[in-house]
Amino acid sequence: MARDVLVLEWRRAADAGVASEGASPADVAAPDNLPGVDGASVVVHSSASAADAAAAASPAGTPLDACFDRFRTREQLGADDAWFCPNCKDHVQAFKKLDLYALPDTLVVHLKRFVHEVSKYGARTIREKITELVSFPLEGLDLSDYVVGPEKDSAVFDCVGVSRHHGTLTGGHYTAHVRSAADGEWYLMDDSRVSKVDAANLERETVEASAYVLFFKKRGTSVNHPSLGAWNRLGEP
Repeated sequence: MARDVLVLEWRRAADAGVASEGASPADVAAPDNLPGVDGASVVVHSSASAADAAAAASPAGTPLDACFDRFRTREQLGADDAWFCPNCKDHVQAFKKLDLYALPDTLVVHLKRFVHEVSKYGARTIREKITELVSFPLEGLDLSDYVVGPEKDSAVFDCVGVSRHHGTLTGGHYTAHVRSAADGEWYLMDDSRVSKVDAANLERETVEASAYVLFFKKRGTSVNHPSLGAWNRLGEP
């Protein structure tokens, strides 16, 4: 008897908890445990196992450092953005370059995850989500090479939060990984559910393609609040 088949590829088991209300990562990793799923009908294709092995062997994606390099790249303005030169008294396609003169105590990095632009042929508007992995360190992000001001020696940051978007351009769900300022541990915030992240899986669960907004605290700076002491000790031996 012919049957319709729906093939789903989950990036990670921990993200698939939306498949069933209350399902744990362990349930999702073993589909037989999910309610209503017949174990005899679940087949893991060899390509899925190969993809998991390849991902474990060599981290994919773009390092956050490369994003900062691109941010500082010198670029020429387009014809529609011509700049009026006070010397030649004419609109010219000037070059521009952005640099970081100083860094704040709390650094927020917003990754561009959504594209909304008219195609170069003008026939249609491109709307899509960017799902490329951007890798970043949870501790010791050194931005001293990017600072052109005098504070190059105080440019090391530790990650304290990651906001994540799951889904597509037209719909999805937000979760967050947050480092508690009270005990220094990481927690997953998913609507009303809060769960502690196992240290062994911390980087795998936090540094992945759904990361959207990254929050870093400059090492050596103090948060003036008695309940936030753990953040003040980040980076200490």
